[in-house]
Amino acid sequence: MTQKIVPDGFSEIVFHFGDLYRFKDFQDNEKVQSRAILAGQITKPIHLTPTGNSGVIGIKFKPTGIWKLLGWSMAEFINEAHDLQSFPGIDVEQFIKQLCATDTIQNKIQLIEATLLQQVPSQRTSIADEIVKAIDSSHGDVSMSSLQTQFGISDRTMERMFKEQVGVSAKRYARIVRFRYIFQLVQ
Repeated sequence: MTQKIVPDGFSEIVFHFGDLYRFKDFQDNEKVQSRAILAGQITKPIHLTPTGNSGVIGIKFKPTGIWKLLGWSMAEFINEAHDLQSFPGIDVEQFIKQLCATDTIQNKIQLIEATLLQQVPSQRTSIADEIVKAIDSSHGDVSMSSLQTQFGISDRTMERMFKEQVGVSAKRYARIVRFRYIFQLVQ
């Protein structure tokens, strides 16, 4: 059964220990996901279809979470699910074998948690976290100029910071948050 994934303002790291999923990218090409992926912000829905028995663990990160963990520009991951074969400090192929051989979901989660916690650098902090909180608390109904005034930053600085750390502009993130809020109300 195909699953519709809608924009929610979060990026994810996903590990498949069962059969993989097929999806259509934004150019309508059908692809199969790899065993370990980093899925950036999406701006429109995508559809995933299992190819057999599903076994998936996904870690949903706060909007700046992956940037804090890896220091990668999140703008490169917008509307993309990248293969994590190049995950720094982790032999992904060996890790997936270990994940597949681990017996329970709880043990799989503990393995993932322990592995990711080893990757955490010294604290990366950013004013973007506070702006994200302000957008989230308003359910996305906030003007960018009021945020710029509140946090004492220019339009260009906010734009650059959000693209680097969140993957989308603050304005687009606010739209996604509004959509997510309305979607939750409808549910």
